Amino acid sequence: MNEKFKEINVHSLTEFIEVINNEKLDNFYFRGENSKYKNRLSSSLLRDYDTIANVDVLEGYNKLISEYYYEVANDLSEVERHHFVAFSQHHSLKTNLIDLTTSPLIALYFACDMGSPNKKEQKEDDISYIYLIDRKNTVDASNIISDYLNVNNFYKTKEFSKLSLYNNFRYNPNVLKDILTYFFSGQRELYTEYIESIIKLCDVFKGLPKPFDMEYETINFINETRSICIEDYLDEENSKKLVNELEVEGIGDDHIPHEIVLKYVDKKFFDDVFIKGDSYRNEFISKYNIDISKGASPSLIDFLHLLNAYYNDIDRYSYSNDKQDFLFPRLPHLIYKTPYKFDRIKNQNGIFLYQGFYTFNCCDDYNKTMIQTIEPDIIIKVHNKVQILEALDLVGINRKFIYGDYDNTAKYINDKFNEMFKNNIV
Repeated sequence: MNEKFKEINVHSLTEFIEVINNEKLDNFYFRGENSKYKNRLSSSLLRDYDTIANVDVLEGYNKLISEYYYEVANDLSEVERHHFVAFSQHHSLKTNLIDLTTSPLIALYFACDMGSPNKKEQKEDDISYIYLIDRKNTVDASNIISDYLNVNNFYKTKEFSKLSLYNNFRYNPNVLKDILTYFFSGQRELYTEYIESIIKLCDVFKGLPKPFDMEYETINFINETRSICIEDYLDEENSKKLVNELEVEGIGDDHIPHEIVLKYVDKKFFDDVFIKGDSYRNEFISKYNIDISKGASPSLIDFLHLLNAYYNDIDRYSYSNDKQDFLFPRLPHLIYKTPYKFDRIKNQNGIFLYQGFYTFNCCDDYNKTMIQTIEPDIIIKVHNKVQILEALDLVGINRKFIYGDYDNTAKYINDKFNEMFKNNIV
């Protein structure tokens, strides 16, 4: 959560361009908003919540996407199926994607445009906002996101939980391992900041009553190179039994429930991959403090272990502490660039930011959902929106260009003629 964002005021298109140049803002993503939301940057799915939602967002999201898919499935191309959530976002369904642009002028247009047939109805003193996110705090996760949001996978595996990458991380750590490896490889200086932010979040467990299953050891599937290979712990007979049960239950081999694994693996599996949630977390933090004092730093695998332990402890503690709120850990913002280049995305230089969330079982009656906070690094406050819209039109940034479809082109021409009639130009 960025408490140090910079605010800049602009009053004209010329001033805006000068700010972009003088502040060297070419390495940012932009989002223009014509009004101020309670949560500065949030997706339509999660906008009504703050850092925690007392609802099962994942289940509701599954139903939302599923119902829309059944309505439109017969008309979808293969590309639209593969990027179905992006397709849904384009057609105004609620999703956890946030529209961003690489173009500051496009963001300025969205900040100024109220969608009114008559721009003169806007108040001169209304303020709009452009939110900027530094690219150094983001990582391109397009390949992984597109695989997880591929609607064909949902119906083949019946795993709509893939809509939340962070719920899947609990069972497949490689979901985040590849992303974080790439992110930290070029920005090692941020590594300590991210680890310490998670360690700070772990303080929440210190004052809580111990969960009923505190002595129960939990499985962690991470090792130095990949997820633990279950086949290494199965003899031929048990391997066949496991495969058979998975086929009968219709379960994919990339997400095998713990209770099924434990039926068939040998004792060495327990020795290699069993860890205690509290003891591991505390041991890591103790070791980390010692390493830092010696000038050393932990490995990415240690970071993933700590993150996994944090999620695991939320699942364990929440049963006996259902009034306690837990915060989404600090993680890089995931950028999703889709090859689904319909005119609107192409003209708007559009990309998506994947807003994370994690749904956990709070008690027998209901679930809760942690929500990733998306704070901007810079906020540009825009004044004199009407004049700026007119200036943008002169350089070809207008409704016709932005949307590119027949309806909006007609609306743009109608608005132009309405202005001309009012001014007796026709």
